[in-house]
Amino acid sequence: MVRFQTQGQMNTTHTLDPPQAPSPAAPPKLGQVTFIWAILGISALLLQALFRLTPRALEPFHIGLSIPLWALYFAWALFNVYAEGYRGFHLRFVPRVVKRARDLATQPHPRAIDLWLAPAYAMGLFHAPKKRIIASWITVLAITALVLLVRLMPQPWRGILDAGVVTGLAAGLLSLLYQAARPKEPPAPKKNAGATLKAACSRRA
Repeated sequence: MVRFQTQGQMNTTHTLDPPQAPSPAAPPKLGQVTFIWAILGISALLLQALFRLTPRALEPFHIGLSIPLWALYFAWALFNVYAEGYRGFHLRFVPRVVKRARDLATQPHPRAIDLWLAPAYAMGLFHAPKKRIIASWITVLAITALVLLVRLMPQPWRGILDAGVVTGLAAGLLSLLYQAARPKEPPAPKKNAGATLKAACSRRA
């Protein structure tokens, strides 16, 4: 605290309060732990589904199938690797999850609830644009409803459908771990507008 007296007013004292220090940012280690927790939490959900569905997907190997049904079994499994694993997970779901997990890990002042629920945050189930929240919840509820409906089907159809779900989830899990382990790509350098215009003019000449 600094005190000084103005000229002509010897009895008047002005007080200058020291500037307040900004609140400390989240330490780097907290960001790393948050990112790992988000990825491992989602991976645990996928693993739980795989452990529950894989035994039923393998039941056709015990009961036996006809040649057409075996062809359908493997064709459906391979189709889901592409449709669910590659297009659904690798190209859409996983990049969004990894990006939101990294964004949360690099926030200087994250909310406590976001840290505790980092897997749900990364999936876009809350604290996201309204459209993203709705789409994320619809996806979760649709997958849950599909799993419940498949349980009601008799074999071998249940095993065939479960085989497709298992292969798709397994491909999605591998994609999640792969993209999470990759280093974050640096932003592309901005092009100089003047240099770009000059190069375009020289090409035309």
